[in-house]
Amino acid sequence: MANFTTLVVAGGGSGGKGGGGAGGFLEAEDTSLTIDTEYTITVGAGGASINPDALDGNDGNDSSIGAVVVATAGGGGDGGGGGTSGRNGGSGGGGLGGGGGGTSGGTGSQGNDGGSGVAGDASGGGGGATAVGSAGITSGSVGGNGGAGTANDIIETGTDVYYAGGGGGGATGTAGSGGAGGGGAGATGTDNATNGDPNTGGGGGGARNNAATGNSGAGGSGIVVIRFSTSAHSITTKTNATETSDGGDTILTWETSGAFQFGAPSAGPANLKTLDTVSKANIKTINSVALANVKSIDTVT
Repeated sequence: MANFTTLVVAGGGSGGKGGGGAGGFLEAEDTSLTIDTEYTITVGAGGASINPDALDGNDGNDSSIGAVVVATAGGGGDGGGGGTSGRNGGSGGGGLGGGGGGTSGGTGSQGNDGGSGVAGDASGGGGGATAVGSAGITSGSVGGNGGAGTANDIIETGTDVYYAGGGGGGATGTAGSGGAGGGGAGATGTDNATNGDPNTGGGGGGARNNAATGNSGAGGSGIVVIRFSTSAHSITTKTNATETSDGGDTILTWETSGAFQFGAPSAGPANLKTLDTVSKANIKTINSVALANVKSIDTVT
């Protein structure tokens, strides 16, 4: 077993009239993975947007590293589909305005509840990784803002990227804004709401209640990132991953599903770039090298 730093964000829920909940957000510095074992990397898609005739928004999809780390999909926003609140998920979707839609639940430490809808067609915002979605405001029909997501610098130390923001609620007067971390803004009138940003797990914005046209925003897709010391492991499988480096570490980022497997570190020096002087015409193998940088080899046996 070996420990890795990981980030797993599920796909966000789409808006209904309430904002979509953000995808579940899981970060860890001690994720234990087994050497020479291939792990399926799943990057969850966001929930599809809905038209005015549809009911609740669609949940997103889970993201995972095998069965070791599983982030729960964001819940769809309430659209009047027989319930009084948005759907539960990694973060919950926002409630429907006009009917007093209640809050919906987030999943443990992965996210937060969606905000409630209120009279005046002011729907609640979807929950985010850091904060609950705001409730709608009756006066002036103001949609609830999506809950804020969480900053993370796993890809580049010191450079924060926000993930898992909730979608804003739809309203008649002023739509709710999306939460930091890819949450989409809600809509007013007959406009379409804004989609959650891809590969953030942001929730989609909610459409206005009782509008004849205007679709909700789709949820943003998730992301999976694995980081480790370059000298500690070798990579044997990294299907569909983008590989970067930062401060002596290797970072693998999946924006679509793929696979990961690692092995023991390679034998010998990490970087053997040149042999300036060689006393033998033909060198077949070098079994061991004591120095990190080889300038010359005086004797080869």
